[in-house]
Amino acid sequence: MLYKFKAVDTEKPHILEDIVVGSRLYLSSPESFNDPFDMKPRVTVEGDLSSLLTKIRTLPAPSPQAKQDAIRRAQSIWQEHGWPGISNEFRIQESAEALFREAGVFCFSTSCKPSENARASKESGPRNNLMWSHYGDSHRGICLQFQVFRYPLILRRLVRVSYSDSFPEINWISHAFEQECLYAATNKHSRWSYENEWRHVQLNSAGSYLHFEPNFLSGIILGAKIPESSIEEITRILGRRDQMGLPPLKKYRAEIKPGSYQSKLSRWST
Repeated sequence: MLYKFKAVDTEKPHILEDIVVGSRLYLSSPESFNDPFDMKPRVTVEGDLSSLLTKIRTLPAPSPQAKQDAIRRAQSIWQEHGWPGISNEFRIQESAEALFREAGVFCFSTSCKPSENARASKESGPRNNLMWSHYGDSHRGICLQFQVFRYPLILRRLVRVSYSDSFPEINWISHAFEQECLYAATNKHSRWSYENEWRHVQLNSAGSYLHFEPNFLSGIILGAKIPESSIEEITRILGRRDQMGLPPLKKYRAEIKPGSYQSKLSRWST
C-alpha cells in the first residue's frame, strides 16, 4: 500500500477531485516543499581537463562551431582560473538549481516493514500520527490509500527515498552525474525518516499531472478530527466517482485510542 495524506480544502475542491475522480496526480515543484533543503544539492566541479572537455561535448549547442568555441573557451578559463572559473562560466550551481526546481514530484508514504521495526510498523502508514499532523491537517484531513498490485506499472516510476545525515553533492563532470542527480532528488535528512517516502520525479514537469489507472486508488481514510463540512465535501466527491462508474473505494475513519499515543481505523459509511 501507498498513502497520501492531504488537507481538505472546501474552497478548492478540484484538488481532491483531481485524484478521486480525475485519476491524476499533481506534480509539484520542490519549491513548494516544507523541507527547505529537499532537492537542493551542492554542485561541485572536480576532475581533470579531459573529463571537463568530455562533459562539454555532451552539452547541447546551436551548431558544431558553437561547440568548438565552447571547448576552446573552457580550456582557456580552466588554465587561467581553474575550477572556480569553470563553475562561474557555465553557471553550474544555478543551472542545477533550475533543473531541480522545474522537476515535477509526487510523494507517497508507506508502512514500515515489521522486519525493520516491529513497533514502528504498527504506527506507520495510515496510523502515522506525525504524517497526520504534518500533512493531514492535524487529523482534520484525509489519507488516500493506493494499492500497488492493481497498478504495478507505477513501480517503474517510483524511487524509495533514502535518509542520511550527509548533505548530497553532485560532481558536474562525474561519469555518474545522472545517478548522483537521482540520489540528490530522493535523499533527505534522517530526521524525515518517519515519512517512509517513495516519490515520482519527472524532469521539466512541475505543474503538470501524472495519470493513473482508476483502480490504483483503493481507499480513503478520514482524520479523527475531520469537520462535518469536509465530510460533506468528500461525500459529494465520492458520489461523483460513483456517477463516473469508477471502482468503489474502501472507506475508513481514524480514531484516537484512549489512554495511548496510537490511533486505530474503523469502517466509515457515507
